[in-house]
Amino acid sequence: MTYVKKALLSLLCFMLLLMTATPVVTQAATTIRDVPSNSNNYKAISWAVDNDLMSLNSANNFLPDEQVTDRELVLMFAKLDRNYALSYIDSVAYNFYSEFYLPFNGTHVNANRSKAVTRGQFAQIYAAFKGLDLDEPQAVQYLYSNDLSTSGTGKKTFASFNPSTKLTRADVATFLYRAVQNGNFAVQGLKRSAAGRDNDSITLPPGFMGSNSADFEEPKDNSNDFTGPEYVNNALQSIVVEKPDLIANDVDSTLVTVSLKACNGDPIADDKSYTFKVTSSYGTIVDTSGEAVKTVQSDGSTVSAIVIAPSLTKSVRDTISFELVNNTDPAMKCLVGEKLNAEVRYAPQPELRIDYQVYDPTNTDDNGSVTPPYVPYEKLPEFFTQNLIDVYAPVPLDPDSDEKLFSIGQQTNVTDALGNVQNVYLRYGGSDPRYPALGYEHAILQFENYDISVYLFEELLNRRFDNSVTTPAKTEIMYMISDDGRPIYRVQGIDDDIASQVENINPVGAIIQLMNHMPNEKDLTLEHYDSVMKIYAIFTNLSNYDRTVLLKYQGGKLLGQVEAYKKRVEALKESADAASRPSGKDRYTKVMVTLVRPGGSPFRTIRERSKLNLMEWKKQRRL
Repeated sequence: MTYVKKALLSLLCFMLLLMTATPVVTQAATTIRDVPSNSNNYKAISWAVDNDLMSLNSANNFLPDEQVTDRELVLMFAKLDRNYALSYIDSVAYNFYSEFYLPFNGTHVNANRSKAVTRGQFAQIYAAFKGLDLDEPQAVQYLYSNDLSTSGTGKKTFASFNPSTKLTRADVATFLYRAVQNGNFAVQGLKRSAAGRDNDSITLPPGFMGSNSADFEEPKDNSNDFTGPEYVNNALQSIVVEKPDLIANDVDSTLVTVSLKACNGDPIADDKSYTFKVTSSYGTIVDTSGEAVKTVQSDGSTVSAIVIAPSLTKSVRDTISFELVNNTDPAMKCLVGEKLNAEVRYAPQPELRIDYQVYDPTNTDDNGSVTPPYVPYEKLPEFFTQNLIDVYAPVPLDPDSDEKLFSIGQQTNVTDALGNVQNVYLRYGGSDPRYPALGYEHAILQFENYDISVYLFEELLNRRFDNSVTTPAKTEIMYMISDDGRPIYRVQGIDDDIASQVENINPVGAIIQLMNHMPNEKDLTLEHYDSVMKIYAIFTNLSNYDRTVLLKYQGGKLLGQVEAYKKRVEALKESADAASRPSGKDRYTKVMVTLVRPGGSPFRTIRERSKLNLMEWKKQRRL
């Protein structure tokens, strides 16, 4: 009997121990009282609650229709972002994402942090998070094309997305759930403030903005220099286009100046300034520093904008529109909602561009023409979306070729000759001769967010090919398009063992990983000059704390190595420059002649390059 009691007591103790050691399983997804389990967004909402993005109230209600504030949204992004390793405090998150220029309204204005976010603003923020600078229409289309939104009406148009409607908790749960399901949720960000610079990378379908034909209507041929409503003639004095005919080469530009008076015809004071939205159907609007802009400020009675011609192979007529926005002055009320239009014409034509460099040790003020030599553009993968792509080994495909080519692939939509859209895996440089291998030598090559050389790009990829488990060997990189239309190929991912030793500080980890791909100092050649200088550029932008972390790595050995490598390649370059100077000539001028096809691309065949080199040689002989 005593034995039985002891056995029962032991069993009871074991059960109590088991009960205390077993964690309590929360059933968040099954206790949401105000979201039916058969709701379309039930799974996404359950996921958001289980992952602590949003919580239930004391009555276990989710409140799906409640609006989301800017502060709440930035913290949701931070909790999901694989590149975010800081505390979940709103000021910390805002400061972190300000470095990536994500267009949160509360980044610089604290009062905006408690304001509700619209659906259109969410689309722009998410696009910027993924590395795309888009206006609202293009950002909405980006959500559609990546299946983050399906449109409640079945019509995937800008209006059906309801961009001006406040973002609800159910909306953001669904959007973020689908975003995470699509792949790696890690910030890529922008390099400067959002201004719609990547709009051209997103094609809006016919009728997306509410009409079928007007979206593509050619500008009308007006004989006047400007057009505008008759009843604003008192305010509008003139619109002067400095150069109405431009070469369609992505370089030529003109200044457009609007002269104004108040609506009653009175002069505008010199200290007055108004904001004008400026748009162009084809060209790019920039300020005096060359930055792309959407709005300009008037200076007293005049407002000006610079238009850069696009690169085209056919002639088109463009309309440059000025529209007064954010106006609070009754004296300018007649211009509100009206567009003042000027016309510019773009025509492709062949060009002969001449640049020169002056070598004169006694005169350092004149170093030559300010126009840099033409940088060839690599062809874009036409049907790819700006997202992850596969790169196939080897890189380059042919190491003996003068051209740096590689094979890349992506699951994407392709439109056939009949206009049908098909979702296929498209590979450039594969078995289909319609899609030949593409070049990368003159693309923008990056590791993480940092520009790197061709040598480092190839080394990073080939190291990853060695660890590939697929046949043929391949690895993933990010594909994007730059502001000036060049492809960006970005290798991502700092090795875990490196990141853990440098407190996950990206620039420090990037320097260490890139230096691991460099040869020993004594083996450096002039070929490594660009690689070393790219690494040194990351080094010079380190904060004081980042430098302290780098100094601790391997006892500061790497820090001294970066400096030594820089001195070594600079000495090699100086020797090469000295050897390239004409013998016995203390001063000379080097002239570069570039022949450019209509549309802005240079002559690049062997025959064409030979003619170009002969012309340059003859030109220098004459000088």
